Amino acid sequence: PQLVVAQAKSVLEDQPVAAIKLGLLGNIAVGEAVAALLRDWPAIPLVVDPVLVAGGGGALAEASLTRTYLERLFPLAALVTPNALESRRLAPAATDAAGRAATLLDAGCHHVLLKGADEDTPEVLNTLFSADGAQKEFRWPRLSGSYHGSGCTLASAIAALLANGVPMHEAVSDAQRFTWDALQQGWRTGKRQAIPG
Repeated sequence: PQLVVAQAKSVLEDQPVAAIKLGLLGNIAVGEAVAALLRDWPAIPLVVDPVLVAGGGGALAEASLTRTYLERLFPLAALVTPNALESRRLAPAATDAAGRAATLLDAGCHHVLLKGADEDTPEVLNTLFSADGAQKEFRWPRLSGSYHGSGCTLASAIAALLANGVPMHEAVSDAQRFTWDALQQGWRTGKRQAIPG
């Protein structure tokens, strides 16, 4: 945790930072340390991709990290981008997507993009829920195959657009197009999942 914070401080104190994207944190110690650091930088838009599970289904983070996300990181976030499985782990009492989004918004973030690529549906449905009650659906043709890094690509693209002053709803829309195009051009280095191209 100390190394992660030291690296982040080196960048934050050295140059202008226009957006921050969090991905895999791995354990509660890193999550708590990052949350403590980011409280000192509230003006920078924060995109939190709560990576809890690998594309293949394996756990990537301690179960206790969900509390850190909900209580420490989401209140700092402009946007949270869980996939369906992650949203169910973060809001286990909710019975549908709207309920899961409401739970995450109640934790304090401004927007939640619930991603549906990991659902068994003919097309991918991503829905942006906002604290002001707005809701927008995005439907994408489901690509064949399995991809590694699609959620990370999407969250990073949104953060990059926010860093360039693009409003949230437009950033979310444009980043999905960028990600879909990157996945359509994805390639495999071996027998595993394809990576964005």
